[in-house]
Amino acid sequence: AFVLFTVLSLSIYQSVFLYAASLLCVKLTLDAVREDISLRDIFKSIFIYCIFTLIAMAINSALSHWFANIYDAPSSNYLEGMIGWGHKNIPDVILDIAALVKQHLNFTNFAGLNSLPFAILWVLITIASSAIEKRNLFLVSLCCIVTLFSAFALIFAIGAWLPPRSMTNLPIVFAGLFVVAMVSIRKCYIPLIFSIIFLLVGASTSSSLFYSDYMARKSDDQLGKEVVTAIYNKYPQFDISNTPVFFYGSHTPYNSWRIPASDVFGYSFFEWDGGNNRRIYAYLSTANIANFVHPNPQQVDESIKVASGLPVWPNRDSVYMNNGVVIVKIGPHLSPLNK
Repeated sequence: AFVLFTVLSLSIYQSVFLYAASLLCVKLTLDAVREDISLRDIFKSIFIYCIFTLIAMAINSALSHWFANIYDAPSSNYLEGMIGWGHKNIPDVILDIAALVKQHLNFTNFAGLNSLPFAILWVLITIASSAIEKRNLFLVSLCCIVTLFSAFALIFAIGAWLPPRSMTNLPIVFAGLFVVAMVSIRKCYIPLIFSIIFLLVGASTSSSLFYSDYMARKSDDQLGKEVVTAIYNKYPQFDISNTPVFFYGSHTPYNSWRIPASDVFGYSFFEWDGGNNRRIYAYLSTANIANFVHPNPQQVDESIKVASGLPVWPNRDSVYMNNGVVIVKIGPHLSPLNK
């Protein structure tokens, strides 16, 4: 069952399979606090987990290649391109890992992730309680520390910076260590009070982040319609079904709800990747604003040369037609993805 569910989680989103690692660490820490486990039992459980995880990863890899061959689908090198081990100097990899761990534990992380440092408090409470209760202090401390750092298991494995969306087991570690601390001190009402506080703070932050994203789509919608209107106003003969449109640069529409240090929340499709045309075309089409024709590589090269001398949006002269291609210069710097 473990192998089956690990394969399923790997097929959905690779970092999700590390839920099991953190959950196992939490369980072993609880057993250590309750004095129901020995160091030998801990190593045995971890060994069994590693063996079955490797089996699941091997099966997942084999299935991925099998289905790719059946459907003649290209394999992605996205994950391979992120790996630091073997691609960078080991001291640099270690420094990158240390910097990222520090960012997660010193209240300087992205919005919505700054509750994790409180897990250090849960660890200290558990260790102090175990010392007072005369439990196996070494075993409890070891389990607490390993559980805390299991939150960064993927970072340790990859050896490189990872986006917040890949840190999926942070909530497991935060909540798990909180449960361990509360079990350790044997209090009834403190867990309820702390849970309500963190629930309210988390709900508020989450709502703010998603509302900033909602308002970003409103801004994108407004900008997209302005661009289409500007094209038709300047070139009434513009044929949207046959005339290609090329976007040069990136633009950040006004969004008063955008939160600092919010990663991609509140981002505009007109600024992502420096103004990636593929994202802009896809957004405009999906939002039912416009389904623009894409220029061919030769038209792109000509448009880039002409766009370098144009003014930048919102100047309406940033809209210019050259050899049957409408150029819209929304920013001063060309995205490398548009070359």
